Amino acid sequence: MNTTANLLFIDATVRSHTVSRTWQLCSEYLKTFKNQHPLWNIQHLKLIDMSLQPKTEEQLIQIEQLLAEKKIQEPCFAYARDFAAADRILIGAPYWDFSFPAVLKIYIENICMNSITFTYENDQPKGLCRASRLDYISTAGGCTSGIDLGSEYICKVCSGLLGIKQCTSLIVDRLDIEGSNTAALMQDGIRKAQEMALQ
Repeated sequence: MNTTANLLFIDATVRSHTVSRTWQLCSEYLKTFKNQHPLWNIQHLKLIDMSLQPKTEEQLIQIEQLLAEKKIQEPCFAYARDFAAADRILIGAPYWDFSFPAVLKIYIENICMNSITFTYENDQPKGLCRASRLDYISTAGGCTSGIDLGSEYICKVCSGLLGIKQCTSLIVDRLDIEGSNTAALMQDGIRKAQEMALQ
């Protein structure tokens, strides 16, 4: 019986890994985590390469029918099954327009599936996800002024709907503001990402 624990890395970066500073922080997180947990499997989903598309009405009808028939092993539910089965989750997403790239929202719509990642009891949602913790990492060129609707949304969905009680976030901003010491900001961000991985 394979009992290897699984960390699911949801990579919502859009720029190449050689450019993306969000990826740099996530990479340091993953290195630290792997050193601490060498037997864990790390599953990497690069969302921008997955051809995710918003659901059409026809697809929604099909999904509802399959769920009603309890056919949760169908390929269209693969992302939801993987998310529900993960023991820990890392999301890396750049800070775009107070939030995150649209591809991450489309992914969330693909994993929020009744009877796979959540259910209802007494008309209230009950999460079915295994993960005990979700970490969210982001970077911004400008100043966020404390407004991070992306991490707020992710944490609300994961704790309120999917049952993941511990959700933490890290955002490193002001990276492109004139006069900023970008290297020092990134180094501090790397340190914080590494500390997050050890928690």
